Amino acid sequence: MKYIYTFLFAAISATSFAQGNLQFNKVVNVSGVTPGGNVFTTVSVPVGKVWKITSSSWMDSSGNIPNQSSSNIRALCIGPYMLKGWHQYNGSTLDPVTFPIWLEEGDYDVKFCNYTYTISNYTYAISGIEFNIIP
Repeated sequence: MKYIYTFLFAAISATSFAQGNLQFNKVVNVSGVTPGGNVFTTVSVPVGKVWKITSSSWMDSSGNIPNQSSSNIRALCIGPYMLKGWHQYNGSTLDPVTFPIWLEEGDYDVKFCNYTYTISNYTYAISGIEFNIIP
């Protein structure tokens, strides 16, 4: 009888704290050329799914990290997360985010953060994996 109660306690505990499992759905690639404005595009993570962002890049038409003659930090962001950046003072590349980044369902702007973008076109790319949330 003691073993039955132990088994039932363990089974109920395991199911009552479960948050769901993740099942691979597809690879996600968001890329494009920046238009004249701060927000390049808005991506949507569908209901019942999560995205695991694994990498990002951006470059000018010559294949270089964007350069600017101001002291502003220019950084590629998705929602509130800074992905890649460049600072004019010392020419160093900023990489403040440790991948992966997990995005729950909802809409996220892909944009330059800390800068209003109005000049040349740049190419950007963000890659990740979409998972289904299985209860």
